[in-house]
Amino acid sequence: MAAVRTVGASGLLLARHIVSAIRWCSPPGALSKHPQQNHVALSKCLQQLTLTSSRHITCGCSQQQRSSVATVDGPTAGELRALLQFGTDRELRQFWRRTGARLDVARAANALHVLRALQAEGVAPPAIKRHPALLNIKKARLSEQLSSLRRLPAPVGEVFPLLLLRADQLRAAVRAAGRDGQLAFPGHRSRLHYLADQLQTGLETLCAAVRRNPSILTFPGSRITEITRLMIDGGIPRDAILDDPYIYNHNVSVMRERLEWVHRVQLRPLRPWMLRCAEHTLQEHVERFQLRLAILSEHGDEVTYLSERLGLGRARVSAFRQRHPPALRVSVIKMKEVLDVLLAYGISGEQVADQPRILCYSARRIRERCERLRAAGLRPASLLVLCKTPKDFDRYMAAATGAEGLVTVPDTASAAGERTAGDASPRTPA
Repeated sequence: MAAVRTVGASGLLLARHIVSAIRWCSPPGALSKHPQQNHVALSKCLQQLTLTSSRHITCGCSQQQRSSVATVDGPTAGELRALLQFGTDRELRQFWRRTGARLDVARAANALHVLRALQAEGVAPPAIKRHPALLNIKKARLSEQLSSLRRLPAPVGEVFPLLLLRADQLRAAVRAAGRDGQLAFPGHRSRLHYLADQLQTGLETLCAAVRRNPSILTFPGSRITEITRLMIDGGIPRDAILDDPYIYNHNVSVMRERLEWVHRVQLRPLRPWMLRCAEHTLQEHVERFQLRLAILSEHGDEVTYLSERLGLGRARVSAFRQRHPPALRVSVIKMKEVLDVLLAYGISGEQVADQPRILCYSARRIRERCERLRAAGLRPASLLVLCKTPKDFDRYMAAATGAEGLVTVPDTASAAGERTAGDASPRTPA
């Protein structure tokens, strides 16, 4: 039925195109003056429109075919839904979208095989649902991967995310694990147990992170222990190390020098990317950090800084979070630039409190608009004028520049329910 509606809509679209083409190509008297030219023009136009509309019809049919294979009915879907502990087919379809593949009969049958095999290894359905890509592993590959994974010194139910590695990567990890032991990681059965203990996390979470950088599974044990202790002793949070496993690929000497540098400038919070990024990137970050400290040195935090500069109470400034949440997520450096411009043009704290979204706009844009308003002798009653889109602001200026002298122009955008650019997310997040 959906395909019929799609094809019918495309046919109606084609008919409308043809009628429009005839009207365009045959104005009154045109056919009698140049019949051959009109015939050629109309033929070319209809040929192009027919091709375009045929694409609409083909797309509609293929969309209907895709939708037919995107849902699986019958015992297969029921068993898959039961094993994954979903209550409805809709929940199953929403979950399956995370696998990146369409759910058809063949994939559903393959997913059932994967589920049964993993459950036999002690992997619970909630754990499988945390790694939906596992359900796309083919039967032959799953058998090979499981045979390799069983050779690791850890239960399959704890390291099963490594099944998503390539076969050669997993085999190399198994060989490296065979060389690990008490000598490389004293007190631990393997590097996986060592990292899980040092980073204070479970093997499943660790394996999910290591899968993004499989080199960790084959690096020399001395390198793993040296980098891990360097970052932990340097004050880098353990969860940040898990989020950035690529740090193990970088030069240890450079990382040690970087740690000494960031500690000298008292940079906080520390993140692994600071130890491996380009030097100019870290230098810029340090400069912004020091500038932020200088701005907040006498105020403590952003709310106190805003309340003191605008002459408002902390409660009113904190209310910005409810009225326009991005306003207090703007970096304090940008906040200072915007406030300097607003206050220099005589804009009061009450006006800013009325439109806190103004803090999300660039200081350059605000300065340009204030200059245009001042040159035209206009003083808007609301900052909503500064928040308008470029086209709406130009319309406002065109409508208001006819006034003589200094006038106060009422802003009716809020009463009309006009949407402005400030309703979107800020261009420069904190």
